[in-house]
Amino acid sequence: MANDQRQHPRTPIKMTVQFTFDQGDDLTVETWDISNGGMGIQLPETSDAVWVLGMNVKAKVIGLPVEGPEINLRVVNITDQRIGLEIL
Repeated sequence: MANDQRQHPRTPIKMTVQFTFDQGDDLTVETWDISNGGMGIQLPETSDAVWVLGMNVKAKVIGLPVEGPEINLRVVNITDQRIGLEIL
């Protein structure tokens, strides 16, 4: 991938993340990978969520013994089945 411009190496990992959209709607998904700069998520096959490049969302990892902090993310990449998010 000669044109890969990422600043941080990715680590493939599956974690459950809950997203909260500006309208108050929630969506729970699994991560595809994470890095110090963001994360990639796998979209569920059935989801009504609308993702737009540049939109901001809030997210937190769930299902761990200790609740994760809520972080702010921006959508930076969209494909048919995956979304790339940058940590703000």
